[in-house]
Amino acid sequence: MRPDRATTSSRATGHPGRSLRRHPCGAADGSWSAFDEVERLVEPDDLAAALDSEPGARTNWDGLPGSTKQAILEWISTARAESTRQQRVLTTAAEAAEGRRANQWRQPKG
Repeated sequence: MRPDRATTSSRATGHPGRSLRRHPCGAADGSWSAFDEVERLVEPDDLAAALDSEPGARTNWDGLPGSTKQAILEWISTARAESTRQQRVLTTAAEAAEGRRANQWRQPKG
């Protein structure tokens, strides 16, 4: 087997023969690792500051499931313009302060 076509077992990926190798374009432009911090649930500094500045936002944010946090962090990180990103950060903090999930169609009952 050629090293550039290495695959992992179906146990590791859940799909027989699915390759985990880096695509040359993704490695070159950084898109291969674009969501690494999102997957690790790393809060950007500006989001952390916004959550800490809104009463109740931090507590509600910390109580969200990891999958919900990941979806919101991805939404924030995919903003093309910095102004859009800042608006998403502020929306996330404001929604968390109200006990709602930003950019989520499904909200908790109660």
